[in-house]
Amino acid sequence: MHYTSGVSDLARVVILAAITAGSAYAANKQTIPALRWAENATNCTFRDADDGRTYYGVSSGDVEIILAVDRQELEKIPHRAKPMLGVFLTFRYKGNDKFEVLQNKMYLEYTKHSQVVKGSLDPDDMLKHLQENVDDLTDEVERHDVKRHPELKEQKESELQQRLKDYTEMMDFISTRALTPVTLDASN
Repeated sequence: MHYTSGVSDLARVVILAAITAGSAYAANKQTIPALRWAENATNCTFRDADDGRTYYGVSSGDVEIILAVDRQELEKIPHRAKPMLGVFLTFRYKGNDKFEVLQNKMYLEYTKHSQVVKGSLDPDDMLKHLQENVDDLTDEVERHDVKRHPELKEQKESELQQRLKDYTEMMDFISTRALTPVTLDASN
């Protein structure tokens, strides 16, 4: 069984990914092992594909996790309504038990940036936050910018529409592609 999802996380650079995932270990209250990707390490893969993405794979036992990043992703971050790094995660499970994919137990670690660790964002919280930003942005433009500078109304409205489009695309991505908890087992 495998599961693929898009995930967003606040960050500027992805150098090295460290992903922790829950599994049957959590049910037995054992320590959940951390799977860490490192260049040329055993059970770690790297490839640049023709689809424009770079793939980082890490496996342990019956579990394989692949993190894919669009090669242009870092260039896109500054142009987004919110600085977010979008990645795709694929989980493959070949075991006989169950494997829980728990987004709230996953982290990205940027080791070349003072070992900054960022946890996965809750999709519902992120959507709520983005919607609040949209509401605030719309109110701000209507109340202040247009009233103070009526001669710039068209320009301000055009800028607002572009920013609203950015927010809408981001919210659509999170709504349709966010990593949500799922249990993988041998029957799937």
